[in-house]
Amino acid sequence: MGAITVKSLGGRIKALRKSYDSPRAGGATMPPVGRTAGLHIAVFGAMAVGFIIMMLAYFILFWEIPETMFMLVISMGFLLIYMCLPLVMLRFELSSTQPLRAFVGAPFPIWTGRISGGDAWLQICLIPVMLALAAIALCVVIFVIRP
Repeated sequence: MGAITVKSLGGRIKALRKSYDSPRAGGATMPPVGRTAGLHIAVFGAMAVGFIIMMLAYFILFWEIPETMFMLVISMGFLLIYMCLPLVMLRFELSSTQPLRAFVGAPFPIWTGRISGGDAWLQICLIPVMLALAAIALCVVIFVIRP
C-alpha cells in the first residue's frame, strides 16, 4: 500500500502570483497584492443592510411563534458573526478615507483584471439585496395565505 503524500502549495501560489503580475491585454500589469486599494466601508454597509432587511422581514412575519423566534435569534447571532468578523479582520485595510464618489469611479483591481468600484459594489451587494427582496416577497405571500 503506497503512502499518501500532500504536495506543497508553494509552487501553485507562486504560479498564481506570476500570472497575477503578468501583463494584461492592454500591456498593464496588476499592482502587487499588498498595494491594492481596499473596498470602501459603504460596500460592507450596503451588504449588511441587505441581510438585516431580510432578517427583519422574517422577524415581522414570525413574531408570534416562540419556536420560530428562537431559531431567528440564533440566525441573527450567526449573521452578526458573519458580518462583524470580516470587519474586525479588515479594520485596517478598509479605505474609509477615500470618498465614496472617488471609489465608485476608480478602477478596482481583481484577479482577472480591473473593474470600476461601482461594478465591484454591484457584484458584492447584488446577492444580499436579491435575497432580501425574495424574503420580503416570501413573507408577504405567507402573510396573505395565513388563515
